[in-house]
Amino acid sequence: MMVEYTLTSDDHAALIVLLWHRSGRAEVVQLRFWLVGVVVCVSVGTVAFVMTKAFGREPGSALAALAAPLLVLAWSALYLLVPAIRDRVLRWSARNRSTRRFIARGPVQVWLDGEGLHIEGSGRQSAIAPRRIREVVETSDHVFLFTSPTKAIVVPRRAGPAEVKWLAAGLRAARAQFDPPDPATTRTLEVLLTFEDYRAVERAPRATRPSDKAFNRYRTRWLLPASGAVLLVVAAIETAMGKPPLRAAIVAVVVAGLTGVAGWVAAGRYLRALRTRRACIAYQRSGERLRLCIEPDGVRGTNQEGSRLHRWPDLTLDQTADYYFLHTGPRTSMAIPRRPGPEVDAFAALIRSRIQPATASAAP
Repeated sequence: MMVEYTLTSDDHAALIVLLWHRSGRAEVVQLRFWLVGVVVCVSVGTVAFVMTKAFGREPGSALAALAAPLLVLAWSALYLLVPAIRDRVLRWSARNRSTRRFIARGPVQVWLDGEGLHIEGSGRQSAIAPRRIREVVETSDHVFLFTSPTKAIVVPRRAGPAEVKWLAAGLRAARAQFDPPDPATTRTLEVLLTFEDYRAVERAPRATRPSDKAFNRYRTRWLLPASGAVLLVVAAIETAMGKPPLRAAIVAVVVAGLTGVAGWVAAGRYLRALRTRRACIAYQRSGERLRLCIEPDGVRGTNQEGSRLHRWPDLTLDQTADYYFLHTGPRTSMAIPRRPGPEVDAFAALIRSRIQPATASAAP
């Protein structure tokens, strides 16, 4: 079955937005536009205060002095609490970036057969083995076939929802076929991973979650300084107007407190969104098979994303009542469920017996 379509800048923008969300750049872009809005609000509030003060309207001057902080609060609440606005900002920014790249305007044809995935367009034709497709990601409007962490074949659903769905399902089925183990393999373990197994990686001993760290950086580097900036701005305005210091302090604390509350609510929503995103990824990957092969140089892990050898000096093994956690790096781990039975315990014991001598020999 063949899928034919023509790529547009919106298709490339959708890929850019997806990559931004995965890398954490989306939060940076959103924060940048929020800061632009804050600068605009402060500028408008300052102009209103200066004009009101120049015309000598004392009652109006008191209200105009709070124009900048109130505008900042209103803009922050509107921007941080309404996801549709942030999504539109991301799409607009990604679309501007995609228009600076060369986009093939001619029709593109994609089909899947026994030889692999075929792509034809712009006078070129290529064939890709299903195992080279690292990941198949589906959204409401597109299907992305990732050939590397940052490159993907974009297939819009407007080309035919049924055909595109069939293409994605066919690729997943083709990628699920594992190659035979290497002749040097000492022992092999194959397990079927579920949703809970993927979520268990987040609870692994010594596990680190970069997304949570990004949340903490966002909270400490931007939220608290923003509250402090509002405090200083209001205090400076009150001082310039000659108001009593106590009143200036009370107004400043109230405004800064409201800003902090709004910021913490937005930060909480952001953290829940991160957890929901991880849950969605775990749900999409549930049902995959993981094959672990013990080889002389390390443990080879094979799943639908491909095969990779993890060398003995880089590995550590932890265990809980339900899982063995094979740490392959400072931020990556594999969860091996213990439910299959004694074969998992024997496999883990063999890994531990190989890890200890390798770690001892690698120590200075």
